[in-house]
Amino acid sequence: MWLAHLGEGHQVNDSDLVRVAIAGDLTGGQIRNAVLSAAVSAQGRGGRIALSDIAVGLKSEYRKLGRQLPDELRGSLPQG
Repeated sequence: MWLAHLGEGHQVNDSDLVRVAIAGDLTGGQIRNAVLSAAVSAQGRGGRIALSDIAVGLKSEYRKLGRQLPDELRGSLPQG
């Protein structure tokens, strides 16, 4: 699902995406929203979507849900 929304040209490696997909319990629409937030973050830097941008998107989406990031992601994502 993450790859379908990210498309081509991102800088996130497959192992990081697998970790995010397994640890995060988001619906397809929530993943889409996280990727859109990541794209805005990346655009602000003038670059392609990186893991730090995904972290921004995930934190935003979990905040909207009134939940914290899963423990498996909290310490392993870059600060965004």
